[in-house]
Amino acid sequence: CVYLFFFFFVLFVFCCFFFFKQKTAYEIYQCDWSSDVCSSDLMMVRMIFLVVLLGAVPGPVWGQDQTRLDLLLHGTALQYRGSVLKDDGLVGGAYTYVAFGGGHAIEGGVTRTRINYFGGFTLEQNDVTVAYNYSSNTATFRVGAHLIDTNDPLTDGGGIVFGNVGLRVPYVWNADVGVAISRYPNYGQGLSVLQLSPGVGMNWGDTSGYRYFYAQVRGHYIGLSEEVGLGEQNFMSLEASVAYYYRRLTANAFVWSGEQVFAVRQGGFMAFNLSEKHTGGYGGSLKYAFGSSVAATVGLFSEQFRDIGFDEDVSLTTLYLSLGFTL
Repeated sequence: CVYLFFFFFVLFVFCCFFFFKQKTAYEIYQCDWSSDVCSSDLMMVRMIFLVVLLGAVPGPVWGQDQTRLDLLLHGTALQYRGSVLKDDGLVGGAYTYVAFGGGHAIEGGVTRTRINYFGGFTLEQNDVTVAYNYSSNTATFRVGAHLIDTNDPLTDGGGIVFGNVGLRVPYVWNADVGVAISRYPNYGQGLSVLQLSPGVGMNWGDTSGYRYFYAQVRGHYIGLSEEVGLGEQNFMSLEASVAYYYRRLTANAFVWSGEQVFAVRQGGFMAFNLSEKHTGGYGGSLKYAFGSSVAATVGLFSEQFRDIGFDEDVSLTTLYLSLGFTL
């Protein structure tokens, strides 16, 4: 009860701070490379590698009594084929999960993104995320923050606070509600974004023998404090996923549809801070655990989106491979 009270108290304070003065006008920041920065390619690259990052490390054991450290270093070279805007780039960073016993854990992540554009411009962005987790056999609690440092003038200095509270019966069912509040002071008149994400999941099969299914359905509501050129300020979407656990092998598939703008995903580690409207996606992955300390993941991901101010529908499909360690 104390954790629930604290969570909703913090949520109330931030809601009052970010949404006390609602904005209605939209002023577009004009610059000679704004059309380049508004493309969705950068955020899709960042999303893909955060999916890899979070999917590669062996999953947290909620309510565990022992200390634990998960560590993942990730990096890649980017090459754009057929693009008239971008040449190449690099993405790299680190993620860690530290469990202290008694159900307490800390997560942290740092990501560096660098994209070279034709014409000489280079987009550079740093993302830093920290989260605290507490869990027991019947409840979960999570709260964290995500900071953005970028040379994109619209979203530089942006920040996100996020949290989640849930109830569960281990290996039977779980239900939770996630909340994320984003603030971009330089976007329009100061853009604030509220996201609510309730979800419910269920297990069935032989959980004792580690041969079972897990399915989850989650909805998303996103509300903007001002109109950003889409003719509306409220967006909704629905996603569904299913996973099959067979000893050391895990197979996962998901699909989502609807509309998302400035969305926060992957437990707060992924922020869509550029001007784009996403309309759906799907994907799947296979993860194999080589004992208790190493896991490899391979997957296929596809996302559909449209840049704000453009009429073209874009689709990006990517194959990824990753390796994670528990120390």
